[in-house]
Amino acid sequence: MNNTSPTDRLVAGYVQHSPASQALHRDAPKREIVAFCVGRGLPTPVFYEDEMPAASGAQEADRPAFQRLLKDVAAGRVQLIIVSTLDHWSRNMTVTLQSLRALNQQGTGLIALAEQLDSSTPEGNLQLTIIAACADVFSEMLARRGEQGANAWEVSEA
Repeated sequence: MNNTSPTDRLVAGYVQHSPASQALHRDAPKREIVAFCVGRGLPTPVFYEDEMPAASGAQEADRPAFQRLLKDVAAGRVQLIIVSTLDHWSRNMTVTLQSLRALNQQGTGLIALAEQLDSSTPEGNLQLTIIAACADVFSEMLARRGEQGANAWEVSEA
């Protein structure tokens, strides 16, 4: 497995924001994660940040910081990952389930603050799976509406 002891493993914060987000809004998830760590007596988190337009299923697996975080998990360097909201982790059910499996194999927990979910419990894992499915459907519906909007525009111009 790895030679890292549980006490050497870090707490990670994962944040995702769009290039257009304002500085105050951009830092809010990080402040929430730090406050959670302070309140629970956890070490200061190491942040992995991706900047990208609104998340879509096709882009999920291509986020560089997300991929780096998963590699650090696989190497046994990460004890716990905290996100402000689950849809910042992933809006694609397949990516969510695959990443949760990878976390579970390494004994790495995932906490989603907004949803108050913790993957280290069976109930939390079930809830994460259900919410991941809902986020996936929501993302697909948004994409479909965007396509319909574009199609409607083309029809109205004809």
